[in-house]
Amino acid sequence: MKKIISLFTFTLSFFCFFASSYIYADEKDIIEDPYSLIVKNEKKEYKNPEAAKKQAMIDYEPAINYMEKKLDITQLDLTNEYVISQIYGSVLDPDISDEMRDDLFGLAAFVDIYETNSEEINVATVKAVGGTYNATKAVAYAKQYAKVPNLEYTFFVSGGDCTNFASQVLKAGGKIPNATWKPYTVPWINANSFVSLFRGQNEQDVGWTGNRGNSYNTKVGDIIAIDYASDGDYNHLMIVTGKGYTSTYGTVLYYSAHTEPRLDENFNQIFSESAKNKSAKMVSFTPR
Repeated sequence: MKKIISLFTFTLSFFCFFASSYIYADEKDIIEDPYSLIVKNEKKEYKNPEAAKKQAMIDYEPAINYMEKKLDITQLDLTNEYVISQIYGSVLDPDISDEMRDDLFGLAAFVDIYETNSEEINVATVKAVGGTYNATKAVAYAKQYAKVPNLEYTFFVSGGDCTNFASQVLKAGGKIPNATWKPYTVPWINANSFVSLFRGQNEQDVGWTGNRGNSYNTKVGDIIAIDYASDGDYNHLMIVTGKGYTSTYGTVLYYSAHTEPRLDENFNQIFSESAKNKSAKMVSFTPR
């Protein structure tokens, strides 16, 4: 009888040990997820930024190798403003595979949360920008200076020039600088602050659905803004400088932008039917 009880006790203990070990391992996996997030000041942050960075270097190795080769550097510094701006812009490189674009999207989404040095403004406390927006004049400026920067303005290689260029386009289109928005205040050079200040008219979701983008109601002269992590922090801007239609893509938008000079690039062609679903938030709007 004592042997039976001892065997039962041993078996029960053995089962409890492995059951508890399984539960503990499961909880540990959750706790140690390198991409675990917290919300701080209404923004997403990684609980363990260095663990997230280490995992991203593994998960997005093809994109990192691509960027290192493109920038001719031996190691990608994900805290460097120039490198960050180049990652955001390289997602739109026209001659890369769907797989590489997916990796670049993933890397851009990671950096969107990882970099936390964006300066912001409270648009509720600032004066609205005056002037009537003339899309024809804005597009003419964008086409003239997309490839060769206007030397009357600073060209921001380090930190990115996309918002600086978009601001120049709006000024050429009739928007009047004021104390809040002028060279080189925060909303003049920061994408998210720019979006907060000027969005609100004819806003369209131009993200990818099925095998076509939702671009029908977007107008020539509108701004396209990309939030790579869909966390409410917009990272990259471009100007719609043309519009057309193809049987493959439906309504096609052509855009111009900096930092890397882009002139009349096919926005819709950066996606394809075979590409993975993108998590990025993309909107177009007419500057108010």
